[in-house]
Amino acid sequence: MNKKYKVLIANLFTYSGGGVYVTVSIAQMLAEAGHKVYLFSLNGLNERDLDAMYGTSLSRFINKNLHVIYLGIPAWIRPKTFLLRLFIYAFKDITKRIKPDVIFVFDDVPSFLAEDSYKDIKVILYSHFPIHGHKIVLHHNSLKWRIIDRSAIILASRVNYLGRPPDNWYVIANSRITALFLNKLLGRVDLVLYPPVNSLSINNNSIIENKDRVIVSIGVMEPGKRFEVIIRAMKNIRDGKLIIM
Repeated sequence: MNKKYKVLIANLFTYSGGGVYVTVSIAQMLAEAGHKVYLFSLNGLNERDLDAMYGTSLSRFINKNLHVIYLGIPAWIRPKTFLLRLFIYAFKDITKRIKPDVIFVFDDVPSFLAEDSYKDIKVILYSHFPIHGHKIVLHHNSLKWRIIDRSAIILASRVNYLGRPPDNWYVIANSRITALFLNKLLGRVDLVLYPPVNSLSINNNSIIENKDRVIVSIGVMEPGKRFEVIIRAMKNIRDGKLIIM
């Protein structure tokens, strides 16, 4: 019989976005396999709303082998470093109480997970893009955003782990580009695993022969997404149309 594990999945907030889709997909996959799963965030949508948004079925496992833990802290609180410190303090406390076999983290990686006292826990880091990636390439050209980026790096490095991953860590990148940055920052990537796709919504028998020259870019409207680069690049595409969502 396959061993069942106690798994703690920690994400800063569980609202909307591609990162949350990955988080809830991992939670459901593990719950379906019979593992005991704890999903921890400062705040987020309830399981019914998450199911409606992402097409998951978390509700089937709630209070059985899936438990959602929210602290009720609003996302608008600033500075973000305060949220990170609060997240890490609560994360450490929950880890001690739950005593998980496996911990899933994303790009907010608490430094305490690298301590010797956690070496018996398997830590899986799934990176959407390393939080310290700005150290290699600053996202913004303006002096204002360079100052903001540099300040964010200094503050974030005080609460996030930045160093070679311990042996009990398994480092996953969500793309080859992310793996490139992770290798430079952490010195190791164990696997490249692209985000999940709902294959049931794709009709493999249908072939679109006459496609419009349309490029769709989806993401949170923030400077870090660099939509201005896409807009500039569109000048080189003849008769193309750009849709930003």
